[in-house]
Amino acid sequence: VLLKGSSGSGKTTLLRLIEKSLRRKDSDVQQDSSAVLIYQDLRLVSERSVLDNVLSGAFKELPSYSVNFTEVQKEKARYLLKKVQLLDHQNKLVSELSGGQKQRVAITRALMSSPEILLADECFSQLDKETATEIFYLIKSLQNEFRFTVLISQHNSVIDDSLFDRRIDVLSESIKVETVPAKKISFSVFWISVFAFVLAAILTLDYSGFNSEQSVQNSIEILKRFFEVNTTVLEQFNWSSVLSSFFVTIKMALLGSFFGLVIALPLSVLAAKNISPPKLNKTVRFFLMIIRSIPSLVWALIFVAAFGIGTASGVVALTFYSVGYLGKLIYESLEDLEQKSFSSLRLLGASRLQAFMLSLLPKSRPMLLAHFIFMFEYNIRAASILGLVGAGGIGQELMYNLEWRRFPQAGIILLIMVGVIFLADTLSSTLRKHFLLERGS
Repeated sequence: VLLKGSSGSGKTTLLRLIEKSLRRKDSDVQQDSSAVLIYQDLRLVSERSVLDNVLSGAFKELPSYSVNFTEVQKEKARYLLKKVQLLDHQNKLVSELSGGQKQRVAITRALMSSPEILLADECFSQLDKETATEIFYLIKSLQNEFRFTVLISQHNSVIDDSLFDRRIDVLSESIKVETVPAKKISFSVFWISVFAFVLAAILTLDYSGFNSEQSVQNSIEILKRFFEVNTTVLEQFNWSSVLSSFFVTIKMALLGSFFGLVIALPLSVLAAKNISPPKLNKTVRFFLMIIRSIPSLVWALIFVAAFGIGTASGVVALTFYSVGYLGKLIYESLEDLEQKSFSSLRLLGASRLQAFMLSLLPKSRPMLLAHFIFMFEYNIRAASILGLVGAGGIGQELMYNLEWRRFPQAGIILLIMVGVIFLADTLSSTLRKHFLLERGS
């Protein structure tokens, strides 16, 4: 069946009403058959293989917590891929395919769910006439074998109208669905408010006892002393003790960041509005806010009192602090990711967890890496301060030199910290580039 109409006439709206991704308040579409929609932009998961994308059409046959498909389902997927001449490409990433091949993957994924109605929204508009005709005849051959109805929309005549069994014309703007407009905050209003509060803070700040000229001069003199490094200072510098303490600090920061990520990731999924139910995500967000509101130094004081002086207290303190911050960073990033492939999997029968595992998790790998490296960098600095309360690390060496006004020695320690953080940032950029290339970006 051909659904013909000009652009904006409501063809996509009608198809989505049949698919049930849109609903009307006054009268909904009644149907007795299962329908699957192939979107114009296909909504495939580019970071996954062809076989993974096709298998996602069978999610409704799995328990809601599982992403492990049976051998029977895999054989069916391979059979369908053979039918569309993509079996040799089953292990390729979708991002490596041509436009016509991606179209075939979208069709195969839809057939994997055994639909009685196959809906296709302008599925030929991105293809040249030769490829479009080839895909059209492929759909007809599959229809003869699997016995489903096909409803295809198009506003141009990439496929000749005479090739269809039936044509339905959609009058311009004849199909409308009322939607509630989202409440938006104007960016200009937001920034005007920010500048107003900044100005008010500057004007109302207590400047008593502050001598700008003398304070600046004192700061410059102290900073100069940090760079007064000479041969004598280098010879007297306790390299073995400092480097040993620094390695302890790096281990504390690494463990705190890693354990924080392991705990924060599932909490972030539960806190993301687009993944978990409202009551659950609000509860988890509140929990993360409580953890985040307590400074790492206070966490260190708590765990030093509980576990005693040592690096173990520092690791646990950094873990708690990392959970609060990584949790917020990750759930906000998950909400900002492109959601079309996620929503299409939900409509194919995937649970929230299954759709997250297949569509959002692969997209989030560079983001997770960036947040982990950022937290690691931050925890190196935080771990340096935790030594003040007995949590171990380079902080004890740094504070010892500062208390005894040994500024050149303290300057060397700070330079080592800068070097480590620079290496961590370089590593982050290299790994993110690798992951982007790996997913075909």
